Amino acid sequence: KQWYQRRVRAVTPDPMTDSSRIGMKVAQFSFSRLSGADALLGVDMASTGEVAAFGYDLYSAYIKALLSSGFKLPKKNILLSIGSYKGKQEMLESVKLLHTMGYTLYGSSGTADFYNEHGITITSISWPFNENGEGSSSNTPSIGDYLSSQRFDLVINLP
Repeated sequence: KQWYQRRVRAVTPDPMTDSSRIGMKVAQFSFSRLSGADALLGVDMASTGEVAAFGYDLYSAYIKALLSSGFKLPKKNILLSIGSYKGKQEMLESVKLLHTMGYTLYGSSGTADFYNEHGITITSISWPFNENGEGSSSNTPSIGDYLSSQRFDLVINLP
């Protein structure tokens, strides 16, 4: 009996010291609760909730948690709108990876120009409003048109 107990302890990982797994929590937004809500009252974060998941590393735990919260991986079209030069530079390797993975990338004019200069093909899309807040007179589709027709599977917007 003592041999068996020692053997089981040696094989059974101790959850307090075993670091072969990582835990990750992400927010779970309850958009169904928001339909019909008064926008002027604001959104109370206490009603959102969280989802936890475990993985062998940070990345697998994070993607499992995101998928558990209802996040869907993009199928084809991704919109990038990255404001600062520093942000564009920091995202360069990730955007290259998205391009290599075969995603069709779209971007605001500044974002598209930056990545096109770095050899990554991104289709430039205009904003629906010009700088003084008036509607754009261009007949080409704008970001607003693409968003309203749900042509993007993922939007990455970094101000």
